Amino acid sequence: MLLDAKDPKKDIRLFINSSGGSLSATLAIYDVVQLVRADVSTVALGIVASTASIVLGGGTKGKRLAMPNARIMMHRPRGGAGGEAIDVEILARELQNNKKNVTRLISEFTGRPFEEVEKDIDRDRYMSPIEAVEYGIIDGVIDRDNIIPLAPLPEKVNSTLADQFRENPSKFMTPDIPDDKIY
Repeated sequence: MLLDAKDPKKDIRLFINSSGGSLSATLAIYDVVQLVRADVSTVALGIVASTASIVLGGGTKGKRLAMPNARIMMHRPRGGAGGEAIDVEILARELQNNKKNVTRLISEFTGRPFEEVEKDIDRDRYMSPIEAVEYGIIDGVIDRDNIIPLAPLPEKVNSTLADQFRENPSKFMTPDIPDDKIY
């Protein structure tokens, strides 16, 4: 939010290498990515699994990318319960609500039907960057020289952005940051 407040017209780049974790923490990050005025470019490197795939897919359409050897994995929310029977029932209901919410989010950012996503996340689903583009989680793969657009840009992407991408894909690459600019 600080970067957005500083310059809402400048893209924010979010590099993700995570095996996932807390759904509540993930949804907090996802909400911020959705609410900032700046475009958020998400970049997968290494493994982007479980809840981390939600953050990856939640980036600005047309700017969701992956390194060539990244792996993306999605699955339904998981949890455990113990204690009194009523407590287990309460947690089971919450887990069902979480599953519906995660399915809805993935359906929204991929453009796939809710029922299809629900089936696809029933078990761990690993994807290469190319498969993640085909699924709609990301929009392109970064190679040494440029972004390889493996799928047409979504219709919702501003046409001027799409034109800029076609004319100069390197514009969407992360620039070299001088050492004195890293804190």
